[in-house]
Amino acid sequence: MKRKVFDLERLTVIVVFLVLFLSGCNTDSDDKGRIEVLIVSSKLVPTGTNPQTNTLVDVMELTKENSNVKYYLALGTIEGFEYTEGYEYKLKVQIIPIKNPPMDGYTESFKLIEIISTIECDKQ
Repeated sequence: MKRKVFDLERLTVIVVFLVLFLSGCNTDSDDKGRIEVLIVSSKLVPTGTNPQTNTLVDVMELTKENSNVKYYLALGTIEGFEYTEGYEYKLKVQIIPIKNPPMDGYTESFKLIEIISTIECDKQ
């Protein structure tokens, strides 16, 4: 009779351990984000105002390839990318959702994977 109690206790411990171990595994693919190709405009776009100085803020205008989806990002927002006005860029970026974004900030982070092309545009 004691042998069955011991086996039941051992089985219970193993089951509890497996449940805790497996529940700790994160299978949420959103953490890795998504990969997109974005076209960066050769000119900065004035949009919005800086609340501290009440001046217009120039941002990069990015268009998702084969789409009308646009992003407006401050300079330095794409990790690993340095923008130079007068050049149009085609970038492969990883876009990662921010778990607890600030109320007045971006909800996604952008990380450069590759500069696919750089084209010098006429400066007008």
